[in-house]
Amino acid sequence: MRPPERLWLPALLRDVADAFGEDVALTLARGWGGQYVRLPSEADPDHPIARQLGVKVLRFLIERHDKLERIVVPKGPRDDARLRRRMVAEMTAAGRTVNEIAAATGLHVRTVHAVKAKLRDDRQRELFNDRRAG
Repeated sequence: MRPPERLWLPALLRDVADAFGEDVALTLARGWGGQYVRLPSEADPDHPIARQLGVKVLRFLIERHDKLERIVVPKGPRDDARLRRRMVAEMTAAGRTVNEIAAATGLHVRTVHAVKAKLRDDRQRELFNDRRAG
């Protein structure tokens, strides 16, 4: 299972992060995010991505996209409140600390506490509603 803190990355960048690390994925996004990138049929060491990130990364992109001529590289991490709330919930359930959650999500520790409190309130409300219905 993929670490919950990687959910904030778009699919292509998550796959690159899983294979080569988050630094490589974020460098790809910073350098080519939001742009069309032409992919050669074979990994060429002179391709700009190969020069900056390595031939293995370029080969990975070529194979992942089944030899498409061009791809669009995502701009980078998504900033979605629902996604971050889900990340806080999953990381809390996995036993992660508030500091670990804040570091992984980019949220302030106070925001993590607020999200956790809201999650508790929602769960208690669901319990209360289930008891009233039964």
